[in-house]
Amino acid sequence: MEHIDKNTYLSDPKRYEIVSGEVNGAPLCPYGNKYRWVVIDNKTKEFVRLSHTAFKIAKNKSYE
Repeated sequence: MEHIDKNTYLSDPKRYEIVSGEVNGAPLCPYGNKYRWVVIDNKTKEFVRLSHTAFKIAKNKSYE
Protein backbone atom coordinates (compact mmCIF):
# COMPACT_ATOMS: atom_id res chain seq x y z
CA MET A 1 0.00 0.00 0.00
CA GLU A 2 1.17 3.49 -0.78
CA HIS A 3 2.02 5.61 2.27
CA ILE A 4 0.58 9.15 2.27
CA ASP A 5 2.21 11.74 4.53
CA LYS A 6 0.60 14.82 6.07
CA ASN A 7 1.75 17.25 3.37
CA THR A 8 0.52 15.04 0.53
CA TYR A 9 -2.82 14.60 2.30
CA LEU A 10 -3.22 18.33 2.91
CA SER A 11 -2.51 19.15 -0.74
CA ASP A 12 -5.79 17.41 -1.71
CA PRO A 13 -7.76 16.12 1.32
CA LYS A 14 -10.95 15.41 -0.62
CA ARG A 15 -9.03 12.77 -2.57
CA TYR A 16 -8.87 10.44 0.45
CA GLU A 17 -11.78 8.87 2.29
CA ILE A 18 -11.83 6.84 5.51
CA VAL A 19 -14.08 3.78 5.19
CA SER A 20 -14.84 0.73 7.32
CA GLY A 21 -12.38 -2.14 7.11
CA GLU A 22 -15.38 -4.33 6.25
CA VAL A 23 -15.72 -3.00 2.67
CA ASN A 24 -15.08 -5.35 -0.24
CA GLY A 25 -11.43 -5.54 -1.21
CA ALA A 26 -10.14 -3.97 2.02
CA PRO A 27 -6.62 -5.15 2.82
CA LEU A 28 -5.90 -7.29 5.85
CA CYS A 29 -3.31 -6.43 8.47
CA PRO A 30 -0.03 -8.41 8.39
CA TYR A 31 -1.50 -10.84 10.94
CA GLY A 32 -4.51 -11.61 8.73
CA ASN A 33 -7.05 -9.59 10.72
CA LYS A 34 -9.33 -6.89 9.36
CA TYR A 35 -8.43 -3.26 9.94
CA ARG A 36 -11.09 -1.25 11.74
CA TRP A 37 -10.70 1.64 9.25
CA VAL A 38 -9.01 1.85 5.86
CA VAL A 39 -8.39 4.78 3.54
CA ILE A 40 -9.26 4.79 -0.13
CA ASP A 41 -7.75 7.11 -2.71
CA ASN A 42 -10.75 8.30 -4.73
CA LYS A 43 -8.56 9.21 -7.71
CA THR A 44 -6.84 5.83 -8.17
CA LYS A 45 -9.56 3.76 -6.43
CA GLU A 46 -6.87 1.96 -4.39
CA PHE A 47 -6.37 1.57 -0.68
CA VAL A 48 -3.59 3.68 0.83
CA ARG A 49 -2.05 4.12 4.25
CA LEU A 50 -2.07 7.56 5.86
CA SER A 51 0.59 8.68 8.29
CA HIS A 52 -0.58 8.93 11.89
CA THR A 53 -0.85 12.74 11.70
CA ALA A 54 -2.70 12.70 8.37
CA PHE A 55 -5.12 10.07 9.68
CA LYS A 56 -5.92 12.19 12.75
CA ILE A 57 -6.62 15.21 10.52
CA ALA A 58 -8.80 13.13 8.17
CA LYS A 59 -10.70 11.57 11.08
CA ASN A 60 -11.46 14.98 12.58
CA LYS A 61 -12.67 16.33 9.22
CA SER A 62 -15.07 13.42 8.87
CA TYR A 63 -16.88 14.60 12.03
CA GLU A 64 -17.38 18.15 10.70
